[in-house]
Amino acid sequence: MRKKKKIFAAFITAGMIASSSGVVNIQASQEKYSDNNVSLISAIDNYVETNDQAFINEFNDSIQLSQDNVKSFDSDKVANKVEEEQKETSEVTGSIVAVAVDDRENVNLDNEKTTEENTTEEATTEETTTEETTTEDGSSSEEVSVSYQSFEGKAIVTAGGYVNIRSGASTDDSIVATINNGGLVNIEENGNEWSLVSSGNCKGYIKNDLLAFDDDARAYADANLTKVAVITASSLSLRQGQSTASECLSMLPNGERYRVLEIGNAWTKVEVDDSLSGYVSNEYIEIGYNTSSATAVEASQDDSSNESEDNDDEETTTEETTEESSEDNDEPASDVPASSTGIDIANFALQFVGNPYVWGGTSLTEGADCSGFVMRVFEHFQYQLPRTADVQAEVGTPISLAALAPGDLLFYDHGSGSIQHVAIYIGDGQIVHASNSTTGIIVSNAYYSTPCKAVRIAE
Repeated sequence: MRKKKKIFAAFITAGMIASSSGVVNIQASQEKYSDNNVSLISAIDNYVETNDQAFINEFNDSIQLSQDNVKSFDSDKVANKVEEEQKETSEVTGSIVAVAVDDRENVNLDNEKTTEENTTEEATTEETTTEETTTEDGSSSEEVSVSYQSFEGKAIVTAGGYVNIRSGASTDDSIVATINNGGLVNIEENGNEWSLVSSGNCKGYIKNDLLAFDDDARAYADANLTKVAVITASSLSLRQGQSTASECLSMLPNGERYRVLEIGNAWTKVEVDDSLSGYVSNEYIEIGYNTSSATAVEASQDDSSNESEDNDDEETTTEETTEESSEDNDEPASDVPASSTGIDIANFALQFVGNPYVWGGTSLTEGADCSGFVMRVFEHFQYQLPRTADVQAEVGTPISLAALAPGDLLFYDHGSGSIQHVAIYIGDGQIVHASNSTTGIIVSNAYYSTPCKAVRIAE
């Protein structure tokens, strides 16, 4: 029975092919068949000639049914298959057509598989094209997820004011350092009540209930601290718009931190200083937070603080004492003679790192902008400088960048052609300056932006 069904399927197939071409011939032919003139229709005729009338009747009954399905069958592909089979055999029988019908199933399966594969390839191509397309203004449509600072093995100070870092896990132990709210520490040993931490060049113990650890530290920082973009590339372009085709405003060096103004899908807007902002690619930055480090406590301060403390509350009023001490530094100390050397100017300016930036301000302790900071520092050494950076650039002696020495002034135009910012060079490729409202007075790479001019005030 299996062989009969296969032959019958062959006739249906042949009928489909013949009907589709408008020719149906079921009469016996007197022509002798050979490899040179055989065809699909003649092969059918030859088979019919050698079989009984019953199969002919079955064949005629099947024609109408095969016509209904002829559109779903690839007649050309079957015909080509039959012709290939005919070349390999010298005896033409119905088995040739039967083989073609068996292969038709494979052909259809292959077609379905090929179609599916082609669809996948087209989808992949479309996806790749989408990632690489750019908008009309040249910006990339590809989303680049920005990476965030890891807090694994770290903690943030959550207590208000300053927190004491002690030499041991007890309030009876001496204070070795203090750290401000939002300060970041590394966890050296995590204990039940106290943890051994390190921050900057300080190491000691803090009570656990004054800290947020790991994921909690990240959540606290996200909710309470200002975000900064840390440059991870060796040098990164700061662009005017969200596109590599946009104008490059400045080159930002590796490791520098800039206040985040806006985080986008592919670009982040940052504030470089009080006069410059632009966009950097998410691919080459890490989002961190404006955290502080511990400050070591001198032995005399440690003793007095330790004597006066008689409770377990590790939050201290050291902040007030520190501010008063800084205010005293705003005026020349009577026991320290004023010096006009650049090294002394640089060292004096460094005392105010960490103090706030205030637009239009001129106080070294309460807040100053870039030119106000420079004016007050030099005023301490009896140099009367103009109030604004553009005018400050016109005094003193212009020098080349190769001749920079501590105490010299560096000016930045950020590509605008006019002075936008001023800083004091402190040596080793670094500057101290009142940067912006987020970072305050900080130490930066002298080439965080390309300097446009250098001036020496103190000869």
